[in-house]
Amino acid sequence: MEKEIYNIISIVLSPSIIPIYLTLIFSFFSPIGLGSLDPISSILIGSIFLSLLPIASIFYFSREDINIKRKKRTKVYLAYITSFLISSVIFWFYNSHIMFVISVNYAFVTSALCIINLFWKISAHTAGNAGPTTALIYVFGAELMPLYVLTLIVILARIKMGIHNLSQTIAGAIVAIIITSLVYTTLW
Repeated sequence: MEKEIYNIISIVLSPSIIPIYLTLIFSFFSPIGLGSLDPISSILIGSIFLSLLPIASIFYFSREDINIKRKKRTKVYLAYITSFLISSVIFWFYNSHIMFVISVNYAFVTSALCIINLFWKISAHTAGNAGPTTALIYVFGAELMPLYVLTLIVILARIKMGIHNLSQTIAGAIVAIIITSLVYTTLW
């Protein structure tokens, strides 16, 4: 039962699902607007390129297990990065700054994870929570800092499931927080 709970946490707070939540929040509550996009178009574009296509790449490249082994992750990371870059171009074209910056951020964080993954196993799940939390804090303010508790929950789940150790989960979170802070300090 305990393992099932941790599995549910890993799915609900997965780095492929979090972009849907983020897209909904940014599309409906953007403090700077969406450029020439309406919220529904923003949600469709964001959901397709930040979540659905990346999820499809997991199933395409790893038919046997959604928890892809480190050595098989590079192709998946490259598919993610490609999708995020396409999203960045689309949102830039429509002058949707809020969605452009998050798309660029996803591309940078995932690129860093891909490079690190060549040498060492790092947690994309914790990065996929800590990065978006950092983005939400930059956009909406420090009162959202308690959302980092979700990253702590993911750290616990990934360790309890035996997928990552403490250093791999903490490293994923730290890499995402640093890169997201740099991207938002530069582009926001």
